Amino acid sequence: MSKGRSLIALFVVLALIAGVYAYMVTRGVGEPEPMADERVRILEFDVEEISEMVLKSQDKTLTLTREGESWSTDYPYPVVLNIRNVEDIAYSFTGLSAEEVVSESPEDLSPFGLDNPSVEATVTLLDGREFTVYLGNRTPVGNMFYLMKEDDPRVFTVWGSHGNHFSYTLNDLRDTQLTVINTQEVAYFRLAREGDKTIEIVKTEQADEQQIQLGFARWHMIQPYNEHASVHYERFNTLLATLPQLEIANFIDDSPQDLAQYGLDTPAIELEVRDNQNTLHLLFGNDLDEQHIHFQIAGKNTVYAMEKEALASLVATTPFELIDRFSFIVMIDYVDEIVIETTDAKHSLTLTRTVKEAEKQDEEDEVVTTFAVNGNEVGDQEFRDFYQVLIGLIVEAENKEMIDGKPHVTTTFRFNKEDMPDVSIEYVPYNDDFFAVLRGGTAEFLVSRKQVYHMINEINELAAQ
Repeated sequence: MSKGRSLIALFVVLALIAGVYAYMVTRGVGEPEPMADERVRILEFDVEEISEMVLKSQDKTLTLTREGESWSTDYPYPVVLNIRNVEDIAYSFTGLSAEEVVSESPEDLSPFGLDNPSVEATVTLLDGREFTVYLGNRTPVGNMFYLMKEDDPRVFTVWGSHGNHFSYTLNDLRDTQLTVINTQEVAYFRLAREGDKTIEIVKTEQADEQQIQLGFARWHMIQPYNEHASVHYERFNTLLATLPQLEIANFIDDSPQDLAQYGLDTPAIELEVRDNQNTLHLLFGNDLDEQHIHFQIAGKNTVYAMEKEALASLVATTPFELIDRFSFIVMIDYVDEIVIETTDAKHSLTLTRTVKEAEKQDEEDEVVTTFAVNGNEVGDQEFRDFYQVLIGLIVEAENKEMIDGKPHVTTTFRFNKEDMPDVSIEYVPYNDDFFAVLRGGTAEFLVSRKQVYHMINEINELAAQ
């Protein structure tokens, strides 16, 4: 064979190979055939076609009616439904498929629990068509249920989720979430407990002008103390963070005739929290059992149960835990004079402010403050360092006893605002370790003698300069 004929033969062979390959690719030769869906369709329609669903068990019947995008029930009392759970039932009706046909026409339905079905589930469509399925026992493995369709002799198995959805009761569909409070925007908080002090907290913007000028933090406590107290931001936020744990655990009574049996005729605990838009107001009664407590939403009839553990942090908190524990704190810009009287001396600390006019038109005037102790000028930094010691006195406990005695130290603050009256703080001996802190004639807190003596030493040193 000549060289030319050999080349022609080679090209022919290559062409044939290419053609076969192209045919195989086009026809999908060598690729696995897609497996056919062998499940049997029991029901098939769209959710939007449903007008009503009825779940009939051996002792109860639950009817759900579609109203546009929402659902309602025929329950005689108003209820809030968890739409997601209602839609679980609707989606179990639509496209309901059998995982297996276990019997084409059994003579005895009792092995499947279908001689006396646990649930008869009926769906009615907008066009009037109606379909009913019957729910039997769980399969031996436990992950599926036996099920039959009306007018169909076959017994199917369906996934457990469908059986669970068709077994829903009204309580499974009721919304267990309480009013959601934005904990970063809390404007009001009140916790009243039988036998304990009521805690009442308001947002600083709602406080009177004097409280704002005194440098209160984001919130301040107006109960239970005689004098308002600034609230510690982190501690209060930690308490507020427990609010989402408050949920309905059980529905007890939608039409209570006697609230006394639930301890709700005179609630033992009352919680009210408001943000800029919503209010959560709950009343708590007696225990349902070791784990649960009865409660109501204020203004509503229904009695619920809540897990006591969810309420534990709120019940256990004390007002003292939530406050900033300064004996007295005020911004230095509002102070004109501080008088400190001890059993041995009296010191007058004055702040004199003058305005230095700006040299240029685009600059602001400067306020220059001169500090003096007993008429003698002292350095700016030295005065401010002592001021931090003075306002940094921290109360360490609540006082629970009557105080009768003369003050060991009295500090009086005078301000440069007409609407801010003088404030005097007296430190009266309490025991060997503490002074009682009197303000407005009331001794509500204790401060260690060590702190007060340190402050006295610091003012004596500043006066001696």
